[in-house]
Amino acid sequence: MYHRPNKRDSSSWLQFVDLILVSCPGLCWSYGKSLASNPLLPARSSHSKTVKRGIVKSVLSSAISKSCSHLRFQSMKSPVDRLTSSGYSLICSVIYGLVVPFSDGARPGEFRHAAVVLYFRGVSHNLGSAAAEFGVWVVFSNCF
Repeated sequence: MYHRPNKRDSSSWLQFVDLILVSCPGLCWSYGKSLASNPLLPARSSHSKTVKRGIVKSVLSSAISKSCSHLRFQSMKSPVDRLTSSGYSLICSVIYGLVVPFSDGARPGEFRHAAVVLYFRGVSHNLGSAAAEFGVWVVFSNCF
């Protein structure tokens, strides 16, 4: 199990920009931007709720996408601490929207294959609709 590295035990981890490289049975990485690095926009600012939600989404999606699958959920502690220290309260609703797409397995409606087809007027879109029923995404090309 991964534990956040402390300054005394530096033999198993290495800080590289905003990532922490951890030597466990293999090599894993975790998002590890510190609280003091760049302060976030305070939640009490006069910016719109859309801007504030975008900040929360950006910080949390960085933590999820910049961590390996083994350490993805453990790396969420530091960004959540940064957000709560800045006064943000809509963290849970944003986390749910971010974690669901990163869960393992295919989502319904997800295309697994793609095909490039020459565009013919009146035929190509019908072909694309039929292929979509089988999970194939059709991309049209045109000869110039």
